[in-house]
Amino acid sequence: MNILVVEDNRVAAHFLVKTLEKMGHTSQFAENGALAWELFQKTPFEVVISDWEMPEMDGLQLCRHIRDYHEQAYTYFILLTAKSQMEDKVLGLQAGADDFLVKPLDSGELMARLQVGTRILTMHNQLANMGSSLHAAQKRFSELFMGLPIAGITIDEQGRIQEWNRACESLIGLQGRMIYEQDFLDTVAPPDMRSTLEKEIQELLKGKHISDYEWVFQEKSTERYLLWNAIPLASYMGAITGAIHTLIDITQIKRTEQQVRLYSQELEEKQKELWRMNELLHQQALTD
Repeated sequence: MNILVVEDNRVAAHFLVKTLEKMGHTSQFAENGALAWELFQKTPFEVVISDWEMPEMDGLQLCRHIRDYHEQAYTYFILLTAKSQMEDKVLGLQAGADDFLVKPLDSGELMARLQVGTRILTMHNQLANMGSSLHAAQKRFSELFMGLPIAGITIDEQGRIQEWNRACESLIGLQGRMIYEQDFLDTVAPPDMRSTLEKEIQELLKGKHISDYEWVFQEKSTERYLLWNAIPLASYMGAITGAIHTLIDITQIKRTEQQVRLYSQELEEKQKELWRMNELLHQQALTD
């Protein structure tokens, strides 16, 4: 590991650096907290071993600076001190220290502390990698969701809108930022269907799927026929955390169906009229 040693006593610092080298670590030395802070901002260190009492900037101040600095990966911080009182350790932990080494330094204890630090840094790196993978997956999902040609909406377990894609903005005429955290039914449900859809949402958030549910959405002076599908969203533990909805505009299909029915009715009437005319001609042909 790359370790920063911060110690105003040059003899103690030299001994610590040499001990770390024998253990297979690389290290750099700073004689006070201020110099160490400047060096830390330029070079990533996995571990900092710092004396507590130093001129210009002490170990606690240095630790606080490092904990507030988010440009590098997590740094394991060990305070090197002659203080052994519990209240002193509490102060160190509150400042962000991970561990303590009591003077005079014991090389066996140093090795054990660094082994603990290695395990903790490994876990931090694994968590960071998992977080990066999760963030990438969420970003990918968001990109796919926003680009869907079908109107999509996600809600939380309270029925409040969380995401609203571009196709939905185009369909409903409202931008996502305008209705974020708004109630799904308040935003899109027809007033005359509110109570019915409310029951459907309650069942949805209990785990029920909604398939091909038709409703009429009033858009200013025109009506749109929508096909509503929804599935619940669950956490890895199985708890329902919300739902994802799709709304498909079937207005043209419904109007075509209506037109076909109208044409069918007209055709049926014409066929009946033609039948009556044929019957009349038949009767006239038999009558002298």
